[in-house]
Amino acid sequence: MPRTGCKPPSDPSLSDHLAVGALARVFPPELVDRVVAEAGRTERRERLLPARLVVYYVLGLALYGSRSYAEVMRNVVAGLSCRPGWRPPQAMPTKAALFRARERLGPEPLEALFAAVAAPLADARTAGAFHDGLRLVGIERALLDVADTPANERGFGRAGGGARPGASGGCPQVRALALGECGSGAPLGIALGPLATSDTALAARLLDALEPGMLCIAGPGLGGRELWERARETGAELLWRAADGEHPDAVRVIHDEPAGGDARGPLLTTLLDPDRAPAAELAELYARRRRFADPPVVLRSRTPQGVIQEAYGHFCVRYAVRWQMHEPALSQLRPAFGR
Repeated sequence: MPRTGCKPPSDPSLSDHLAVGALARVFPPELVDRVVAEAGRTERRERLLPARLVVYYVLGLALYGSRSYAEVMRNVVAGLSCRPGWRPPQAMPTKAALFRARERLGPEPLEALFAAVAAPLADARTAGAFHDGLRLVGIERALLDVADTPANERGFGRAGGGARPGASGGCPQVRALALGECGSGAPLGIALGPLATSDTALAARLLDALEPGMLCIAGPGLGGRELWERARETGAELLWRAADGEHPDAVRVIHDEPAGGDARGPLLTTLLDPDRAPAAELAELYARRRRFADPPVVLRSRTPQGVIQEAYGHFCVRYAVRWQMHEPALSQLRPAFGR
């Protein structure tokens, strides 16, 4: 479904990599029911579109980004038909019914669904996943193009004049920051806000996902002594590109010469021993950090609440794709489903 004034997706659909049936393995019905209940969205009466089905429908919007709402629902129903105890809707809902059902659901269950499963996937066999025993994670920024509606423009704002290379330019945009695992490419934490939100403010919401045994790599724009100190308190090691002249206490400064014009300041790290972490190796790690935050689609929702809901659905599906590619790690995730 084209979005007025916005560039439609040109990359292959996520459905090329994942089917609805497989999606239900990553987000099983009992987990979906739990996050719905915890968000207070459980229905008091039986509906054509129960909350569980609506959650899978929102995930389906990410799987089938270029298809109509009705086609998405048909694919979701067909994909779930083999699940034990699954009861398909008695009739295909209208576009208006789908809109109302998504409004009732809100974004909270999708946010909770992502948080319930997002965990590291890489193991020792995963290329580029570790450095000197530290799990490599990164913080990346993205601007998400959304449907060009007055509500979305008021809620998020739009970039003036030109836009980032490859962006559609005229669309309202959501600012996103994602914490992800470098080896697997799996997103581990997401922070969303209006276009005017600073990267530093968004990054503060991601720090809870850091933990000892990680090395967090972050690009320029996340500077600030307070944010650095809060990140250090998590126990994770840090490798961040700092703004010029911004050197927190007890930090090692690496003056590298990165490619791509990224030399807006030195690299700062908590890895103080140059024998265990040579400067050249850390500069190479930074240069090869994985890009995983920027989705290739325009989010189709026409209201800010719908956009946030759909964005979390997209990152849920992105995680599920990586989950499918790293099945040896499934045993680490299964206990979370019963929490």
